[in-house]
Amino acid sequence: MSGATLTRIIDTAKIHCPGVLEGMVRRDFGNVMKEFFRRSNIWLLELVVNIVPTTNDYYLQTGQNANVIRLMSLTRPSFPPDTPPVYIPPVNGDPPQYLLLSPTGPGNNAQSQYARVPRDGGLLSAGCKTPILRIHWNPGSNDWWIATVSLNISEDTDDNGFPILYPNWILEKYFEYFQDGILAKLMLQANKPYSNEKGAMYHYRKFHEGIGLARTEVRNYFTYSGQAWLYPQTFAARHPRVQ
Repeated sequence: MSGATLTRIIDTAKIHCPGVLEGMVRRDFGNVMKEFFRRSNIWLLELVVNIVPTTNDYYLQTGQNANVIRLMSLTRPSFPPDTPPVYIPPVNGDPPQYLLLSPTGPGNNAQSQYARVPRDGGLLSAGCKTPILRIHWNPGSNDWWIATVSLNISEDTDDNGFPILYPNWILEKYFEYFQDGILAKLMLQANKPYSNEKGAMYHYRKFHEGIGLARTEVRNYFTYSGQAWLYPQTFAARHPRVQ
């Protein structure tokens, strides 16, 4: 976390909660981040899985100091990905998230179109750094799949008491909602100069609003009007009905 962001978080908390200790802000910020990532699935990571016919269980190695909390999807690219995997270069020191996939793949060798099975599976020991992916149907031959997983911060912290690893772009995009979550938790503390039950309820509503926004945006791949829906024209009434 940049020094400017750290100062911004603490200063905002002190303005709304006079007398609050910085240690309390750090603690609640970590708890707010955990809840935001857990409920929104906004932090995604694509992992390459080499499927073999001899097992249905695969360890997922993220290579990051983060916990895998949920399996979002299993896909099968037309061409096998690079090994080791190549990721789209992140910016501002963010951890990598999305694979850089070539439209033709290395060596132009497309995957077999006949070794197709339903890509169903789940996570064993979800919530740890190295969960196990168990697939329900094995293709019976070597294959390459991509598992998209949802991540959350780990318990490890930096010298300032803040989480070590997370995508900075998420904090910047939803900063005001993270701040609402921190203020809600601080104001719920009993017998403090800044205790304020009504204020806590207001900021919790804003925080939950941010979680819902993030969950919807990631579901729609951040497209404008992702939830727009047109009534099937077959059933559209083109003339007013006469009563």
